[in-house]
Amino acid sequence: QQNNQRLDELRKVPDFINYLLFVLVVMKDESAAVRAVAGLLLKNSVRQHFSSIPPHVLDYVKRKSIDAIGDPDTLVRHTLGTVIATSVALGKIRNWPEILPRLMQLLDSAEYPVVEGAWDILHKICEECGLELDEPLDDGTRPLNVMIPKFLSFFGSELPLLREYAIATTTIFVSKRSECMQPMIDTFVVELFKRANDENPEVLKAVCRAIVALLETRPEKLMPELENVVSYMIYTTQHSDPDIAMEACEFWLAFCEQEELVESLRPFLSRVIPTLMRGMVYTDRDLMMLDNDDDDAVVPDSDQDIKPRHHRARTHDHHEGGGAGSGDEGEGDDVDSDEDYDYDSEEDEDEIYSEWNLRKCSAASLDVMSTAFGDQVLEFVLPALREELASDDWRVKEAGILALGAIAEGCMT
Repeated sequence: QQNNQRLDELRKVPDFINYLLFVLVVMKDESAAVRAVAGLLLKNSVRQHFSSIPPHVLDYVKRKSIDAIGDPDTLVRHTLGTVIATSVALGKIRNWPEILPRLMQLLDSAEYPVVEGAWDILHKICEECGLELDEPLDDGTRPLNVMIPKFLSFFGSELPLLREYAIATTTIFVSKRSECMQPMIDTFVVELFKRANDENPEVLKAVCRAIVALLETRPEKLMPELENVVSYMIYTTQHSDPDIAMEACEFWLAFCEQEELVESLRPFLSRVIPTLMRGMVYTDRDLMMLDNDDDDAVVPDSDQDIKPRHHRARTHDHHEGGGAGSGDEGEGDDVDSDEDYDYDSEEDEDEIYSEWNLRKCSAASLDVMSTAFGDQVLEFVLPALREELASDDWRVKEAGILALGAIAEGCMT
């Protein structure tokens, strides 16, 4: 509380923002943690008081921020990215016309920190200002007409993180049904599937998310090669990396939630359903998440302990890892920004146990699949179900019980 009071006092100092910026971009002898905290305070100050910041101060922040994009420290670089993205989102792109050309120019830099820093900022801006980027500027040009071709050229980059940034950032505009994206959608599909067997796990996750985005917004681009796409997604749903498998599993959930498409999945049920049922078995990591150091077997369960848990549809944000698909660059740990969070007191205690994972995604997919196809799924579920319920491995048996619950409503008749 004393720290917050002190910060409130410092915010009244006319040059408070300039001091924070100085610590972030100039004081390179300070630790990255100190500089990052200054950056987070700067971002919060810009966000909370943007309309009252004097124009000359804001111009100074913009100018110095651009000059520091290539900072050698990743944490500082990404924190600076949040400052720039926040300034762009609040001030609008048309009021900072030089920022996009400058960032696009920096993508061609020979220095990796500069390129990675530019990508980080572009990804954040595209997330925050996607609709504005699709609109004509004062000179009649649409930023995305220049940006998307450049993004596509990075799909084949030698550096995995840059490939991930390129795929994830371009996918934003597929999901948003961007007008500028449509003339380039065929190129996007071709370049995307060139990365289908990428060796980098983060790139593979980005590929899976992009395929799901295509399924949801431009399914006709996948239908001509549906058998190959389905085979690829079945294979990837069984990937040894559970995070990659989960991203692939989202495909089946998205497919079954679209009434106009779901019938196309019928010929593949015999292969998809057993794959989903295998995905319902607890992994070692799942069990670690459930592990509780406090042995409360003799303590009566509370209502919270025994409340039913239901799977949910895909609402999670694809932000794991440390690249384009992630939001954990440090900017999420805002200092003195309680207004950013709205915790549900009834749900928060159990949040760690309700993490969206392959097991839950598989169960949700089987649930909606049974609703779509009814008793027809039993032909493929029952043989696997008999084996699982008769297994000596409790995890396999429990997966069978979960599968039984997943089909209960759809196969009620």
